Amino acid sequence: MFDALRATGKFGLGAAEREWLWAAARLCAIGRAVDHMDEGRHAAYLILNSGLPGYSHRELALVALTCRFASAGTPKLGAHDHLCAAGDAGRLPRLAALLRVAAGLASSATPASGSGLRVRVTADSVRVETQAGAHSRAVWQASPAFVNNDLFARVFGRAIEARTEE
Repeated sequence: MFDALRATGKFGLGAAEREWLWAAARLCAIGRAVDHMDEGRHAAYLILNSGLPGYSHRELALVALTCRFASAGTPKLGAHDHLCAAGDAGRLPRLAALLRVAAGLASSATPASGSGLRVRVTADSVRVETQAGAHSRAVWQASPAFVNNDLFARVFGRAIEARTEE
């Protein structure tokens, strides 16, 4: 999905954003070690207080905040705005929205993320397509990736849609 949106050239998604999103996706679940409830907040705390070798303070803040807002809330820099650069206030919601969708796709109720999925970006939507038979259309379309995706629609100006190819 990141690559399809990046290819449009409209969202300021580059190599750095791809790396930050990758790091957040890998680290987001560490918050469960503290408490399953509010794992994003705990993940952000652990990342900010443990550090990530090779990441600047700004990058650390963006990765941590992407984890923080990956499941809920309105992404904002808050107390970390002094570490961030111009454009990061808009960058953070895009990263969090992508991680929310990825987390929904990776849930047990959806086909395996990545495998057999195609993403198509149109003028008014982002379509995530899978082969029929992987799961029923109802289960696929009820996935957390496609339900309550207001953040995605707001930051990318497009609805996200599930499509099952017959």
